[in-house]
Amino acid sequence: GQDTVERLRSRILVGFIFYVILALVLMVIVRIITEGMVDTVKAGLLFIPLLISLLLIFWWTGSRRLTGDMLMVLILILLPLIAWKDGGLYARTIFWFPVIPLLGNFLGGRIRSMVATILTGSALIVLYVAHAQNFLPQYNEIDLLEGRLAAALASVLFVAVISYWYEDSHERAEKEREQLRSSKSNWVSMVSHELRTPLTAIQGSLGLALHNKKASIDEDTQGMLKIAYANCQRLVRLVNDVLDIEKIESGSLTLKRKPTCLQELISETIASQRDFANASKVTLETIMPENDIVINIDTDRIVQVLLNLLGNAIKFSPADGAVVVKVVSTDTDVEISVM
Repeated sequence: GQDTVERLRSRILVGFIFYVILALVLMVIVRIITEGMVDTVKAGLLFIPLLISLLLIFWWTGSRRLTGDMLMVLILILLPLIAWKDGGLYARTIFWFPVIPLLGNFLGGRIRSMVATILTGSALIVLYVAHAQNFLPQYNEIDLLEGRLAAALASVLFVAVISYWYEDSHERAEKEREQLRSSKSNWVSMVSHELRTPLTAIQGSLGLALHNKKASIDEDTQGMLKIAYANCQRLVRLVNDVLDIEKIESGSLTLKRKPTCLQELISETIASQRDFANASKVTLETIMPENDIVINIDTDRIVQVLLNLLGNAIKFSPADGAVVVKVVSTDTDVEISVM
């Protein structure tokens, strides 16, 4: 989902900041050993604490876009500054310029990528003008400035176009996935509701037939009605479970809490499973505090969980076995266990 993608991008952002810090530290160490405390080293030493502060900002705010925008500003300042101090268009830093629009696309989408591309191209043109005005030297007469500028701009534009297409494809894929998810959710809901309506009617009719004392029903017919009624109940539960799962996946499941006496709720739930337990020759026992425990819960959901646990416990217990529902209450928590 969207949350998963956001978490993934946040982790990559943090990893990228760590990588930039590590790269700057290594560059500073190498430059100090080979060239001493030159301007490039000073620039690197200036930006290392700024990048560390970005990690603190992200930890404090949790905003990937804010942290990403600040990182983009730092890189748009850092790379041209190092390039200026390191030979302009002849600097090795120029090879990192195509990363800027790629990073902008990843952190903020196509609009930020477009802005980053324009700013990166502007920085390259400024370096070219600085060479032409002799603010920066031209080291190789054969390697023309125009050629280096064209190659750098072409690299930046190529990466920008690829990242733009990727983000566009990614957005369309996400929209299609969301549409499929919505279609599946609507289909499941429609089918479940269509199934539940006749099943509820069948269940009600079977229940009336079973509990109608005036009707003369032989034992064999009554046995078949009981089987049909039990299976109908099972189908209704399955349909309800499908609907609940769909609500959970879509995030639309709401809990209707109200103050409820837990002992009464558990006793009523156990009573509804007594016939099933007797048929399986399993006894149902409870261990509960004497004092009433009143808690704020969604009774339907708690009953649903208890029924599932009790049903499984009865089903897989040996004949003449016992299923125990135990309630343990503390000052802050209540624990219900089915054993």
